[in-house]
Amino acid sequence: MKDLGKKKALAINYSNLGIVYQTRGDRDKAIEFYQKALKLSEDLGSKEGMAINYSNLGNIYLTRGTWIRPLSFIQNALKLHEELRQ
Repeated sequence: MKDLGKKKALAINYSNLGIVYQTRGDRDKAIEFYQKALKLSEDLGSKEGMAINYSNLGNIYLTRGTWIRPLSFIQNALKLHEELRQ
């Protein structure tokens, strides 16, 4: 159980680092950290964490001027948020 808490904390920190790098304009580094956070959230089965990181990835890919990839990420986030509401 203690290990799960550590993984959750690590996922949150990776996501926060993604935000920092995105704010600084380093999209590649931000994507790297969002993907790490997403992977840990998937491993933990955390729908909330997955939804947050799908949204983050969708938003950052949107800033690259494409819409297909961001749309997929945002749709995944929406699906998870809807599941969490039920």
